[in-house]
Amino acid sequence: MKNALLPIRRSRTISDSESTELPDFVSTVNSFNSNLGEDNINIVTALVLCTIWCIISVLNNIISKSLLNNFPYPLTSTLAQLLATAICAYPLVKIWKIPEINWKDISYKYIVKMIIPLGFGKFMAACGTHISVSKLPVSYAHTVKASMPIFVVIFSYLFYKEKYSLKIYISLSVIFSGIALASITEMSFNSVGLLSAVIATASFAFLNILTKRCLNVTHMHQFSLLLLLARISTLMFLPIWIFNDGLVFLYSETKHSKLDLSITISLLIADGILNFAQNVIAFTLIAKITPLSYAVCNVIKRLVVIVMSILFFGNPVTVLNMIGTGASMGGVLMYNMTKMKGKATTILPIHKTKLNGSIVHNSRLPHIDSNVVLCIPNGLTEEPYLRKPEKRFHNAIDII
Repeated sequence: MKNALLPIRRSRTISDSESTELPDFVSTVNSFNSNLGEDNINIVTALVLCTIWCIISVLNNIISKSLLNNFPYPLTSTLAQLLATAICAYPLVKIWKIPEINWKDISYKYIVKMIIPLGFGKFMAACGTHISVSKLPVSYAHTVKASMPIFVVIFSYLFYKEKYSLKIYISLSVIFSGIALASITEMSFNSVGLLSAVIATASFAFLNILTKRCLNVTHMHQFSLLLLLARISTLMFLPIWIFNDGLVFLYSETKHSKLDLSITISLLIADGILNFAQNVIAFTLIAKITPLSYAVCNVIKRLVVIVMSILFFGNPVTVLNMIGTGASMGGVLMYNMTKMKGKATTILPIHKTKLNGSIVHNSRLPHIDSNVVLCIPNGLTEEPYLRKPEKRFHNAIDII
């Protein structure tokens, strides 16, 4: 009887109206765990790619310098590099099934005003790089390349009247001071080499700014543009090579290289292929990591190249020279961090955004959809742009 008087305790069950909450929760947890796994895989992949990038860059610079020490024809090395990019990029575009360039949407006037100048800038950058490496130690040539942000700021103001904060100019002054100190204390200084390195760096900055605009207007894939610019620059550079190194090889009877002909040709091919591999890995890294992380990897890569070239070639360096190189690299890193902080408030404003019928109260959107503000990797900086699916706008410093 007592048991009959006790209230019956019924277990609570999930009603039909509540049954959808549990699967949503479980799927959210599973999605979170899978995202953690994907993030770890992406981190490992990025680290592996960055390591391979450093190794290939070291090999490329050592082979290029060794070649030019025994084969003093930088114009021929430039031609070999441009040809290697034009040849290797074509099967890559076909294998990856990259969409072809739609020339119907590109006017003749735009080709003359934008694409042809980009091709000219590419061959100037490649030519200036090889001449500087033939005249200067690899370590000092890469130190001068750290002046890239200075030219980016100058060209951005000249072309688009962009203005920068005081911290940006402070970072540029650090870069300039470091390069000046390294130049004063450089024991193998050469004025022609320095001028060539500056021209190459300015050309890379020119490419860095206009390539982004070209991709944004034409909507072509970055590798398609790389292939196109390699072809244009090769055609532009070929007459220059013919009337310089070509005539020397044709009429001069002196021995042109201290190495055997087969070894010289092998080094020329290796230099071109390794340079193209750097381009591919750099573009892949841009797709895997943030622009700031890419810039940090680029600084680390440059420091590794400088250290390894000094150890391999035994170039004499002083303490002040090392301080100048370190200051210039630190200035580049400071420039990147300042740019990223300056863009953070404009790129990711917190506001209500309608996405697939729902309201998102944070600008960090859960996934990419049409009409979402993203960022164009711009080597040492980034700019916002409006993107629709299947349109890729990648750009990287010092690789095209």
